[in-house]
Amino acid sequence: MEMSVFRLIFYGIPEYIALVALAYAIARINFEWPRIALIGVFLAFTTFLIRLLPITFGVHTLIIVGLFTFYLTVYAKIDVLRSVSTVLITYFMLVFIEAGSRSLTLSLLNLSMDEVKNNDFLIIVTGWPEIFIILGLAYGIKRFIWKER
Repeated sequence: MEMSVFRLIFYGIPEYIALVALAYAIARINFEWPRIALIGVFLAFTTFLIRLLPITFGVHTLIIVGLFTFYLTVYAKIDVLRSVSTVLITYFMLVFIEAGSRSLTLSLLNLSMDEVKNNDFLIIVTGWPEIFIILGLAYGIKRFIWKER
């Protein structure tokens, strides 16, 4: 599934920045926003480019999970096993947040997924609540779950 540049800028990049922040919170890494933003932008652009390739649906997700793990290991300087578990937990949480948030948003706006899936503007509008939830969850984990080091 291809992604437009408009959707990349206004949805893909913010979503990946939020996901990286969530991964940092889960891994108990201090938030370094320039580094979080850099990893998020790398992942978003990589996803954009991979989606342009003629590969089987779903394969891009496996590639991005591997790259997310690599970026966390290299840039956040955590061990590979911790990085793998963090990325898997992050994506597991994303699935539930995205499903719940998108369903609720579509219901509140009285839209169907068929109406939204081919309209980048509607994808962005219905996707932003999930980005805010992910960022809120990242801050909540950091603030209330982290124990004093």
